[in-house]
This record gives sequence, C-alpha cells and structure tokens, in this order.
Amino acid sequence: MKSADSDERRRLSAEMKARGAPWSQVADAHWSGDRGTAMREVKRWYAQNPSEDVLTQRRIVTDGLDNLEAIVRDVMQREHYVVSQRGVVLDAEGKPLIDDQPIYQGVDRILKIKETLGKFVPGLLAPKVTAEISGDAIEAAIAQAEADYAAELAQLATEEGNDEA
Repeated sequence: MKSADSDERRRLSAEMKARGAPWSQVADAHWSGDRGTAMREVKRWYAQNPSEDVLTQRRIVTDGLDNLEAIVRDVMQREHYVVSQRGVVLDAEGKPLIDDQPIYQGVDRILKIKETLGKFVPGLLAPKVTAEISGDAIEAAIAQAEADYAAELAQLATEEGNDEA
C-alpha cells in the first residue's frame, strides 16, 4: 500500500513542478519539506513513466504557463511606487510617485511566457504562409500531369504487348 501512496505522491509532485511550483513548495506538500527528496522522487517518477501521454504533458505545461501569466497580470494591476533608500518617493503634492517599471517588466515576462507556450502548442507561432498561383501555372501543371499519365499508359501497353508475344 505504501508503494501506491509513494507513486501517487511522485505523480502529484511531478505535476506541481510541471505547473511551475518551486521545489520548496513541492517538498512541503509531499515530502515533509525535504527538497532533495522531492527532486529525486520527481526524477524517479519520470524515469518510471516514460510513456506518459505527450498531450497530457503538454496540457500540464500549458496550464502552468497560463497560471504564471495570470500571476504576472495580477502583479501588473497593482499600484507600484518608486522607492529609494529613504523610502517611498513622493511627488510635489506629497502623494507616492507611481512606478511604471513593474508593468514593463510584466509585459516582457508575458512575452517570454507566450514564446515558451509557442514551443508546446504546434502552430501557435507559425508564420502565416500565403501563395498566389496563376491560372497559367495551374494549366501547365495539369498539362504536365496529363502528359505523364499518357506516357505511363503507353509504357504499360508496351509491357503488356511484350508479355503476350
């Protein structure tokens, strides 16, 4: 029974880690706070389950990236103040000066998350490909296909004639 419990803890730990949880959180949740054991057991789970469904793994990773993006958006929506060594910087009216830097950092982080997400979702970042084909090109391709077909038929007829003789 203990083995089944350990297997389940390994699976849950691997899932937490795939969703972006830090090792300390994984360890606290399943391994009595021992980060080394958490790392070892997650590695062991992957070694024992190499045939894990790729779509399931992709889902876990994309869910984790979506969660990270939500966290970044939450941080971006909060007010941030400019801080110096003396504390919060005030404007001329005595109000805290708003710091836009965390918003720019959040945008950069979201772009990195989207880039990473693109690696796990086929076609997400693929360039749009368009092509124009003229009527003349289509007619030429049809004519070539007909000529190839006629040559093949002639070759078959010749082979059949040789077989009968």
